Amino acid sequence: GLKKVFGVDVVPVRDFEYSERIKRVTDEQADKDWQMVKRLVGKAEVSREDGLAASRAFLSMIELARELDLEALSLNCRPNLKARICLPLARMNDLGIGAGCEGDLHTSILMRLLYVLNGRSAINGDFLRLYPEKNQILFSHCGAGPFSMARSKKDLVLHPSIETHDGIGVFFPADQPGQVTIMNLMGSRAGYRLALIAGEVQPTDLSVYEGNPMLVRFEKPVREILQSAVQKGAGHHWSITYGSYTEEFRLLADFLKVEFNLLG
Repeated sequence: GLKKVFGVDVVPVRDFEYSERIKRVTDEQADKDWQMVKRLVGKAEVSREDGLAASRAFLSMIELARELDLEALSLNCRPNLKARICLPLARMNDLGIGAGCEGDLHTSILMRLLYVLNGRSAINGDFLRLYPEKNQILFSHCGAGPFSMARSKKDLVLHPSIETHDGIGVFFPADQPGQVTIMNLMGSRAGYRLALIAGEVQPTDLSVYEGNPMLVRFEKPVREILQSAVQKGAGHHWSITYGSYTEEFRLLADFLKVEFNLLG
C-alpha cells in the first residue's frame, strides 16, 4: 500500500543484519563518537558503558542506512532494544534520516517528509494531557527528541530511561516559540488518511513530564480536536515540525488521493 500510494519502498532488515554491524564498530570509533555527543549536551548523567553502546548503535544504523540507501528507518524498540536506541534515533532525525520508534513505519515516513519540506528535524509526540481552560494540549514521548528541537545546549540532559531505568534517554522541553504543524498518517492497502493540526508552541518545562514535552495552544477547542481525532481514526503518534504547512499537505493529499482531515 505504501508503494502504491506514496511511492515508498519498504526494505525489511533482519535483526542479525543490525547486530552484526554493531560488533564491527571498534572501541576507538565508539569512544570518539561518544565524546563528541557529550560535548553537544548540557549534562550526560549516564555510564560510559551505556554511552559507548549508544554510539555503537548509532554508527551501525548510519552504516546500514548508507549501504541500503535508506532515507528513513523504523525500529521496533519493544521489547528488547527499548532505551538503547532512543539517543541514536534522536541523532538520526537531526541528520535528516526519518527515524521512528515502536516499529511505526508511518511516523518514520512523516519525519522524513517534514525534514525534506522545511530542512528542520521533526519530533514525535503523543497526546499526553489536555488543558481545556487554556485550550492547550501537551504532547510528548519517552525521550528520543532530536537535539535541534531544544532551546539550547544546556537544556539537553541525557540520563537513563524514565520507563525502563536503563539505556539513555534524551530529555528537554521542546518549547522553542513558533507555529507548528502536527501530523498523523494511518491506513493500509484499503486507503490512507492524513490528519493535521496547526497550533502555537507555549513555554513549558520538564516538571510537566520528563521526556520531550511540547505544549501547544490551538484556536479550536481542544476537546473538539480530540473527538475529531478519534472519529477520523487518527493514531497515537504525531509528527511535529515548526512552520505552517496546512495547504501544502492538503494539496499533497488531493494529489495522492489520500483522505485529508484538518482537525484544528
